[in-house]
Amino acid sequence: MKLNEILGSAMTSAMLLQSEDAVYNYLTTEYSNNDFLKKTMDRISFLDAIQSYFYSARDLNAVLFFRQDGTMCGASRTWNFFMEDSSHPFYNDVVKKSIITHKTVWLGTYPMSEFTLATSTDQASADELMICGLRKVTYALQPGKRKDLIMLVSVKEESVRESFSYLSDEDSSVYLLDGSGALISGGNMSKLGVIPEFYYKINLENKYGSISYTTAKDIDYQIIYYQLENPDWILIKQTPTSIQYKSINLLRKISYIVGTAFILLVCILYSVWAISFTRPIKQITEGLTLVYKGNLSFHINQSSNIEEINRLQKHFNHMIRSINDLLKQKEKDEQEKMMLEFRNLQAQINPHFIYNSITSIRWMATLSGAEKVSDMLVVLSELLHPVFSDWTIDWTLREELNFSENYISLMRLRTGNQVSMEIDSDLDMEANESIRIPRFVLQPLLENSCEHGMVRGQSLRIKIQISYESEKLNIYVMDNGIGFNDETMTRLNEVFSAPLASEKTESRQKRSRGIGLINVNKRLKLHYGDAYGLTIISPPKDWSSCIKMETKV
Repeated sequence: MKLNEILGSAMTSAMLLQSEDAVYNYLTTEYSNNDFLKKTMDRISFLDAIQSYFYSARDLNAVLFFRQDGTMCGASRTWNFFMEDSSHPFYNDVVKKSIITHKTVWLGTYPMSEFTLATSTDQASADELMICGLRKVTYALQPGKRKDLIMLVSVKEESVRESFSYLSDEDSSVYLLDGSGALISGGNMSKLGVIPEFYYKINLENKYGSISYTTAKDIDYQIIYYQLENPDWILIKQTPTSIQYKSINLLRKISYIVGTAFILLVCILYSVWAISFTRPIKQITEGLTLVYKGNLSFHINQSSNIEEINRLQKHFNHMIRSINDLLKQKEKDEQEKMMLEFRNLQAQINPHFIYNSITSIRWMATLSGAEKVSDMLVVLSELLHPVFSDWTIDWTLREELNFSENYISLMRLRTGNQVSMEIDSDLDMEANESIRIPRFVLQPLLENSCEHGMVRGQSLRIKIQISYESEKLNIYVMDNGIGFNDETMTRLNEVFSAPLASEKTESRQKRSRGIGLINVNKRLKLHYGDAYGLTIISPPKDWSSCIKMETKV
């Protein structure tokens, strides 16, 4: 990250420099032989602009510009570079062979002599190494005309070295190789630009790894490498193997000493812990013995400092409370069971006299000309038949839909044909006969629509839509009546979504209106589980209310 910061900072400074007026004028102006004085003045301004950036950009070392004909100009902190009469060799040897775009391509290290064409008199400065990157620069001269140049940016080697110097120590060295394996920075300065012998042993298919390497002097080294992504350089750390073995031996001795001391300490702590641990365990054992003998009023005071023991004591007390609650619940269930049996005995009355009575009343209504009353009694007889027939918890979906149609028929007679119902099902006849649901779960929903949804003077349309997905049967009951207001919808949905085991569920149900809907929701949860039941949802277009019923298939 630090290395990318240095390279990015240098390139940012170079990009700002290339947009300076003095740089732009000098690079884009075509000078004639008569413009020698003007060219000289523009060159001075060009160099002043470059030199001014070296004071603020500490990592920037040099900026050079290559024209398309290979001529070059630019400057470093110590040199000025101008070769504008012929193509520069570096342009022909390196620049032309590189794929250069408007993104920076970092090449590696080159001696300054590659650009200065230095003679023997100035060889000392020319031996300085430059870490170089190339980037295309485009100047817009006028509409439809532009000029492309190649900008070479060099960063200071010492800045690059500082980015990873903290990784080295007195026993190991860290340095950086370019994409070709040449040493860019770090290590021995005299070997900059040289490819280390171990480079060819590195597996460049892996982003990072390590290898062992033995020098010509039989010194063993451990080489750890990491390939950077952009630029494609390699970070190397070289450590003598003898140093690692020395550290391992020292670590082994320290481990023996620390291990022995640790074992002694553990023995002492274990003895103290065992004493403090067994006392509350004995208390819990005595409590279990009392519970076994029937004493359910025993309570343990949680006084242990050991978290695990404290949790055992807490769970023991919770177990006692749960047992007492279960006994109370069992007693309550027994009373309810006795009451249900009593009610069942009362309900075991032969219903034939009811059918006979209805038949007699129907014939009397027919003889009296009250055809509507007669029809209502026929429908009522059909409704009561499944109620008084052999009772089971559930029946088929077809039987439930038949019962619902009989109920709507009764409502039509009652309201003067102002109620209508349609059934839209994805299921075929075989599925309707095989899928079973609890009895009488649709009638309360239809009754809710008829009793609370009808608008005076307006016909009521009811639609039952049935769909199947992922072993779940979804039944939607929709009507075009008054609908639910937001407060009622929120309150009923809170009751519908509460699990049966919740302590607040029963009190909520007692405070809520819509007993028929709550009864259906409770029966569905008892039959299928808390994940199923009723939900009031936003109705589709052209409908005022929609109740969704979820059952398991």
